[in-house]
Order: sequence, then C-alpha cells, then structure tokens
Amino acid sequence: MRDAVPAAEPSQKGLPGSRRLLTSLLLTSLLLTLGLVAAGPARAADGDCGEQVCDGQVCDGQVCGEQIIAADAGRVRALLADPSTTLSDNPDVLAYQIEDDSPCKLVHITARGLTSPYHYTVRRCPTKTGFRETLVSGDRAVQKMDVEWRAVPHGDGTRVRLSILARIAQVPQFLVNQHTRQSIAQTLRSLGHRVERQAR
Repeated sequence: MRDAVPAAEPSQKGLPGSRRLLTSLLLTSLLLTLGLVAAGPARAADGDCGEQVCDGQVCDGQVCGEQIIAADAGRVRALLADPSTTLSDNPDVLAYQIEDDSPCKLVHITARGLTSPYHYTVRRCPTKTGFRETLVSGDRAVQKMDVEWRAVPHGDGTRVRLSILARIAQVPQFLVNQHTRQSIAQTLRSLGHRVERQAR
C-alpha cells in the first residue's frame, strides 16, 4: 500500500497579507481535521497497553476495547470457550464453521466485505486469561487477523478485553481500525447482555 502523498498547497503569491493569513489558517485547520479523522479517537502510544484502561486505542498494532461484566471470570471464560457465543452476535459474520483441533479449535469464517464477502480460517487456542486467534489461511484480501480475548477478575466482576489486529488488502488501515473499533464495542455489549440474560 502506497504512503499517502500530501496534496500540493495552492499558490498564495499575490494575495494581500490578510487574505494570505486567512488562507494559511484555513489550510492548517483542514489538515488538522483530516488528521483527526484519519487517526480516529484519541489513542495510546503504539505499544503494549499493559493493564491500562483500553477504549479504542491502538496498542502494538491492535485495536482494543474492554468492558466490565457483572460475572466472575470463570463464568465469562466458559462462555467464550464456545466461539459461536460471539460469532453469532457479530453482524459482520455471515457464516461460520467450527472444527475441533484439540486443545484449540479451527474456525472457518465468511465475513462481510466492502464489495463482496471474504473467507478465512483462524486457530483459536486457550491462554491463561482467555483465548487467542491467529490466521491460518484465507482469501488474499485477508492479510492479517489476530484476535485476543482476556477475562480477568475486577472487583466483584470481570474485566473483558478484546484486541484485534486486522489488515485487509487495498483498504486504508485507518478505515479498517475505525470499523474494528465499532465491531469490538458491539461485540462486548452483546457479550454483556448475554451474561445478564443468563443470570436472570
């Protein structure tokens, strides 16, 4: 993917001083606005998020989000042990198939794309605090798809963190990250609602 080339600034030669200043201010404002749109919400420096609160930041290349759920960590991890728990609530997932690959699972996914669906397979394995998914194979458009779920005790509940590193060919990364933020937020909300329904 080529680096973005900044547009050439229009010539200001011959403009009166006040108009030249106004034009410069408008250009600066436009560039700052474009920069904010491209960057999306404020984020932490690219690196390991560690234990800090994560709300749409990009940490070590991954977009992450988290939510506190009123249930113990063991119960949340038991829900997450079945990939269909979150896949069925994701509007971008059109179809999926799960295979046993003990102690992991292979998950074949058909997801909504910008122009047409794309297909990929991830290996989903348990970790000390949750689950990690890594890309095994897929359409050429799917260049990277790493997902990590962490569920750790937090007071009387559980802090659930979802981190995703996705790279899709020919789609600007800031657009991929923006969509990933929305998907993470919706997935975590759905998980929280599911836990609440089961607690009734």
